[in-house]
Amino acid sequence: MLKRSAPGAIFCLLVLACMTSAAVRAAGPEGTLIMARQIEAQYLDPNAATSDRSINLAVFGSLVGRSLLNGSYSPDLAKSWEVLDPTTWKFTLRKGVKFQDGTEVTSADVKFSFDRTMGKFDPKFRGFRKGELNREVASIEAPDAYTVIIKSQEADASFLGVPMLVNVVPKAYIEKLGDKEYAKSPLGFGPYRVKEIAVGEGVKLEAFEDYWNAKPKPGEIGRSKVKAVILKTLPQEATMVAALKAGEIDGFFGANTDTAKDLEKLPDLTIFRAPASLHGFFLLNCRAEKDPATGKPNPLRDVRVRLAVNYAIDWTSIIKNYLTGHEYRTTLVRRDQIGYDPKAPLYPYDPEKARKLLAEAGYGEGVSLPFHYPESARQPYMDAIWEYWRTVGINVKPTPLSSAAHLQGVYSKEFFGIIAWAGGYGPDPGNWFRVMVPYDGLQAMHPPNAQVEELEKKQGVEFDFKKRVELIRQLSAILMKEAWFVPAIHGVEQVVLNTKKWTVDKKQLPLSALPLTGIAKRK
Repeated sequence: MLKRSAPGAIFCLLVLACMTSAAVRAAGPEGTLIMARQIEAQYLDPNAATSDRSINLAVFGSLVGRSLLNGSYSPDLAKSWEVLDPTTWKFTLRKGVKFQDGTEVTSADVKFSFDRTMGKFDPKFRGFRKGELNREVASIEAPDAYTVIIKSQEADASFLGVPMLVNVVPKAYIEKLGDKEYAKSPLGFGPYRVKEIAVGEGVKLEAFEDYWNAKPKPGEIGRSKVKAVILKTLPQEATMVAALKAGEIDGFFGANTDTAKDLEKLPDLTIFRAPASLHGFFLLNCRAEKDPATGKPNPLRDVRVRLAVNYAIDWTSIIKNYLTGHEYRTTLVRRDQIGYDPKAPLYPYDPEKARKLLAEAGYGEGVSLPFHYPESARQPYMDAIWEYWRTVGINVKPTPLSSAAHLQGVYSKEFFGIIAWAGGYGPDPGNWFRVMVPYDGLQAMHPPNAQVEELEKKQGVEFDFKKRVELIRQLSAILMKEAWFVPAIHGVEQVVLNTKKWTVDKKQLPLSALPLTGIAKRK
């Protein structure tokens, strides 16, 4: 059994960036790195919705990846792609890429992975983003071993975000083992192989020395300098801190702000910060006509109330007093996404204006609204936000929920009031727009708007980059004006590492502190 191990959260999308490097010494990888995290990993099938996705970047791979340098689309299994027509995408695969059992990855594995995730073999298989894939993908063909042709249901300039969702798994291996056994002994073509899964303890990974990317370009993941990585499960942050100080682990993922500030004072420890993969915002349910609890008109139907919700929050103060100071405010399009407008205005903190808007809307006495959020994502700064709102007359009732109930409440559109949310994975906001902006979008909580619908459709089918950027900026400006959302912040994730024992290769990092891209044992 594993003596020391550790599963992860979203940080393992960092950790394996963290544990790979631009060059491997001639002697090969060496040493065992022990990292802790709070998440328990039991089920590691990247095509399944219930899988622990935090180590996918380490073990698996997709047709298309994302640059760790600037967030742009990056070749992975597909060395190139082209748009044959607005609904047809051709992907040319690398030759000689191997799964961790030594078999070559081919187009048959790609087609199998898509079909499996979409439920083509077993309709009951709970594939990751199964519904979205079935809505977006019309067909997938493998005309030869190194070519994949994917047809989309309709023209979609942001379609590259779809193949990013599907990790490519070995067809023959899964057909031999079956789904349940594969999840216990998964194989991918990433830089690490799962050596052992110990329930309650963690996951042990070993360097895959035949990983295809022996000479990574800046922003790409390369072969590991570390022979083995143990991801140890420690559910409490205090336990992780104690284990780190006792020398039982080399670092951990997900340090909160106060903990990171305390640990940063210690000479042998370094805090590495990386932009979060999603950005936070709040949904405002202005679709419902009435408050289901009172039968009274929904105050969020009035744009003045929605604007008041935005003007009431001092995000600059929250970043300064509750967070690391490395976060930044954002519109609904992040700095690293297509169509970001650095000149786009943000809602300033203006409590007097918020009160005036409420009064003009007929709510001078205030409004009462529930605030729905996943209990696992509870943050200290939420109390400050609630107090900002209460100060201007927006009285919120915090409603903590399980993650599953929180998701279901949005997807079913049952939630009334304000909902904590996050989105925007990947470099293209079109993937976010697809589910958030159209009235029939999976996560849309607003009334219909013909102008917004038209712009969203136009940007989705515009393949001229400059024209599409302009359309996205126009759409974003209207969304800010309509205030269907409360744009919040793009946060950071924090990794603590003992840099007395381990060195970090920063050659592939930009000047801002992105994730670790290489860890090696100190001599």
